[in-house]
Amino acid sequence: MRTLFAGHSAHWGQILSYYVLVEDLGEREKSYGVEVRLQEECCRLAGLTSHRGRIETLMEALIRHDVTPVALRDVVEDWLLL
Repeated sequence: MRTLFAGHSAHWGQILSYYVLVEDLGEREKSYGVEVRLQEECCRLAGLTSHRGRIETLMEALIRHDVTPVALRDVVEDWLLL
């Protein structure tokens, strides 16, 4: 699995770092997930979608709204219901 830096944002004076997780499943098939880090905290959710555009849209929203590792799972669960 590859981890690609997607961006960062500030949360109460601390830096949040966002990453896209990419897993190669076959010649042309990939699975995408997300990871958010805040100092020692980290939350990683793999295998969320096979659509690159969908994970990019999710990542933009996570960064724009300063989603923390603690809130990531709840936010992604809501996103999966859309």
